Amino acid sequence: MKKRVLILGAGLSGLCSAVHLVSIGYKVTILEKRSFAGGRTFSFPQKFWPYLIDNGPHVMLGCYKTMMEFLKITGGEKKLKSQLKLTVPFYQGNREVVFLKASPLPAPLDMLFGVLGFKLLKWQQKFSVIKIFLHLHKITESENMDLLTASDWLNVNNQDSRIIDLFWRPLILATLNTNPDQVSFLQLFRVLKIGFLQGREDSRMIFFPEGLTGTLINPALEWLKERGCKIEFRRSVKSLYVSKNRIKEVKTSRKSYDSFDSLICALPFGSLRELLIRSDLLVQSNLNRIKNFKSGAIINFHFWYRGKLMKESFAAFQNLTSQWLFVNRINKDTTHYTIVVSGAENLLSRSKEKIIATFFSDLKATFPRFIEQNVEHFSLTTEKNATLICTPTIENKRPDTGPYLSNLFLAGDWTQTGLPPTMESAVLSGKLAAGRVDKVKPKHKE
Repeated sequence: MKKRVLILGAGLSGLCSAVHLVSIGYKVTILEKRSFAGGRTFSFPQKFWPYLIDNGPHVMLGCYKTMMEFLKITGGEKKLKSQLKLTVPFYQGNREVVFLKASPLPAPLDMLFGVLGFKLLKWQQKFSVIKIFLHLHKITESENMDLLTASDWLNVNNQDSRIIDLFWRPLILATLNTNPDQVSFLQLFRVLKIGFLQGREDSRMIFFPEGLTGTLINPALEWLKERGCKIEFRRSVKSLYVSKNRIKEVKTSRKSYDSFDSLICALPFGSLRELLIRSDLLVQSNLNRIKNFKSGAIINFHFWYRGKLMKESFAAFQNLTSQWLFVNRINKDTTHYTIVVSGAENLLSRSKEKIIATFFSDLKATFPRFIEQNVEHFSLTTEKNATLICTPTIENKRPDTGPYLSNLFLAGDWTQTGLPPTMESAVLSGKLAAGRVDKVKPKHKE
């Protein structure tokens, strides 16, 4: 009899768990509360636009090895578009566009020469950043790194406010979705060590020109369905029933499930926390450490503009509320753009009208030829629980994949994967959870 696994959640971590389990012969069922898969990475339609719209632009780095493995298995890899080397344009109003470019030299010289060519910094500031990169290239991860914020560490290493504003803050917000004074230095170290100090292949940016659903989600769903995996939508999990230290039954809004050997919970930590509280399992399952976890928010401002604002496919903004501008798809003379703001918790208290007015003001400041009347449509998408905020000392509180009780396993970018909470962490957690499940001897129901 095939070993049976029930997975809660059809986001990246749940789908990746399913792909790895199905590939080694498991019988898998996925339950998803919404009518579509993808979790925080999905696309949706608009009546006036012929293409699907991503809930927000997502970017991979070349160092996302588990993600590339996942996409190779499902067939999504052929839909990617990659830079040859890291290249980031910085826009400063009507002034010159400045580029941060990795050089063709081997690591870490590729980034060092890239910093030397970054015109926003003065020569003394460039050498200050290079000194940090050289130091980080030589050292290894330690627990003490989790005792400091990124700001603490940058200040100790003589990074002045201009270097932080022009170089470090954009990098930290883009990769960690949190301001430097909130996030643990350990997470910044991991970003730099894994993503930017191992060579230009790892630091290059990879995009999804066919959208998140078309590249990440649909290929995985098709691959799983072809191999007998069941995916049931609109199945909101209400409670878990425990008997003899095992999850024996999962109750959803429509029906109950008890034909499984192992249960992988691939839900966001907030959803898991609520489920464990409803099931009276928060303490019993030894997962009460997640009760104080908090999320960082991302706001995306989509607008459809008649005309062209820039020739690059994306750009970083300087000293504005808006942080990034992405060019999505073009239809005739109309272009779909998206402004992205990470670590956007402070914006959530503002009215929608004030947020939109701020974005229009930023566009006028950045592009003198911007004409507001040329905006044909616009909308906001907000992900209030985009990623776990990895404050200092939280690393040891991130749970591993399990098992908890005897057959409950966890997957999610917020679990202890050795990575910051990213798409790569999500798929890695799914793979790790599948590996743990495979090590547990199942007890089939008679």
